[in-house]
Amino acid sequence: MKRFTKLAPAAAALMAMGLMVGSVSAEISKSKHDFADPTLYPTNWSNGQICLPCHAPHNTQPTATAGGIMGGPLWNRTLPTNSYRMYISTAVAAPTGTNAANTTNVYKATDGKKVDTNSILCLSCHDGSIALDSFGGATSTTAGVIGGKANFGTDLTNDHPIGEAAKWQEVSYMVSRSYRDSSRIMPLRVLDDGTWTVGCTSCHEPHNRTGAPNMLWVDNGKAGSTVDGRAVSGSVLCLNCHKK
Repeated sequence: MKRFTKLAPAAAALMAMGLMVGSVSAEISKSKHDFADPTLYPTNWSNGQICLPCHAPHNTQPTATAGGIMGGPLWNRTLPTNSYRMYISTAVAAPTGTNAANTTNVYKATDGKKVDTNSILCLSCHDGSIALDSFGGATSTTAGVIGGKANFGTDLTNDHPIGEAAKWQEVSYMVSRSYRDSSRIMPLRVLDDGTWTVGCTSCHEPHNRTGAPNMLWVDNGKAGSTVDGRAVSGSVLCLNCHKK
C-alpha cells in the first residue's frame, strides 16, 4: 500500500514555485523591458523598479488626458495625446480601358490618425514625446526621452500600419483572426470605438513571454508552421497574418 506524505503549506508553496520557474522559458527580466537592469539603464531613471514605469497596484491613470483612449491594466505611465502620420490603403477605381481589376489599393501618407488602445501604451515611450521617468503621476523630464531606433516619433510612414491605418477585414488573402485567437498569439486590438485593428502588440509581446528575438510573438527568422497549418521556411510571424 502506497503511503502519501502531506507537505507543510510552506513546503508545498516552494515546490509549486520551483515547478513554475522550471517551466518558464522567457520572462521580462533581462529583456529590453527590464527597466531595473543597471547595464541596460545605467542612469536608473526607473529608481530600480521593473514594473512601476508601466504598472502600479493603486492610483493609476485609466484614461488619456484627451481622446478617451483607455489605458492598459493598472497603467501608471503618462499617455500621449498625439495623432500620427501613417501610410494607409485607399481603394480607387482602376483606369478605364485596362484589364486591371475594378479597384486597386493606393498607399499614401495620411496625417492625424489614431492608434489602438494598446499601441498608445507602447507609444507613451516609443514616440519620443514623453520623458522616460514620467510615471506615477510625475511629469519629470530629467531622464530625457527614449533614444536610437526605439524612438519612432509621430511619423510612422516607415512602419507597419497600426490603428486607423490597419483596420482588420476578414478577407481571403489574410489569415483569419480566429486561428491566432485559438493559438493565443498575435491578437488584434481595438480602437476606442471598438473597431478591430492591428496594433504594436499584434506582433510584439511586451513582457517577453515567448523569448523570441525583438520581443516578438514568434521568431520571424526561423522556419515553422503558421497558425493555419502552412509550413514556411521563414517569415513565419508575417505569414501568420498574410497569405503569400
